[in-house]
Amino acid sequence: MAGAERAATCRSLRPALVGRLAFVFVAPLMPTCTAWYVGWVAAAFTVRAYPSEVGVRRWLEERAG
Repeated sequence: MAGAERAATCRSLRPALVGRLAFVFVAPLMPTCTAWYVGWVAAAFTVRAYPSEVGVRRWLEERAG
């Protein structure tokens, strides 16, 4: 019975360690990703036209007129 308990402990220990290791690598990136996402959503709802769109529109107006 002790062998089965030891095997179960080893099987549950590895995923726990892998999860902790993944968290150590991902945690420093989370504030950056969150700030990028919040900025993107804010820009999508507040900016009427991106600078590239304005530039293309002006270029087309100059070319046509």
